Amino acid sequence: MAQGPLCGARHQVHDEAVPEWLLQDSVIRGLRVLGRKGLAYDLLVRPVHLPVLPRLFEAVPDMAWVVDHMAKPEIARGHMQPWLDDMRRIAAYPNVYCKISGMITEARRDWTIDEIRPYFEQVLAMFGPARLMFGSDWPVCLLAGSYQQVHDLVAQLIGELSLSEQEAIWSQSARVAYRRAVPR
Repeated sequence: MAQGPLCGARHQVHDEAVPEWLLQDSVIRGLRVLGRKGLAYDLLVRPVHLPVLPRLFEAVPDMAWVVDHMAKPEIARGHMQPWLDDMRRIAAYPNVYCKISGMITEARRDWTIDEIRPYFEQVLAMFGPARLMFGSDWPVCLLAGSYQQVHDLVAQLIGELSLSEQEAIWSQSARVAYRRAVPR
């Protein structure tokens, strides 16, 4: 199978001991190199990391950033704050995208669309369809459901949007964020 060109990088920041890990000089230098190469950086973070991200975005402004899994909000516990306020600050940066993935693994074991919908609606309002992208979180999603369930959940959540808005979430925003050619 042919491999395409590298279009981004990701580190499991959520496993680092301190939320400020991303602000280390060596990390900033490395991220600037990635940005100059036109690569995106996926932020695999938890809500505790969100307050440091604006400083990161200011230090490395020429980067496409993708917040993975909506920054793993505490869906199972029904906690919206401080995640919501922090995400609003992050969404103010036009070069930041949000991947709608990982929702079912952050929800209760017997999750429902009604449990997840408020979190999705918030990121939709903040980022808009042009900066949201689908992600399956496969194979991790298998801890809480199948790939098909994840796909169907997102299809239901975006079902009321226009076809062009749905297309943005399914593929176009990812093409832009990862600087891939968008077919015409």
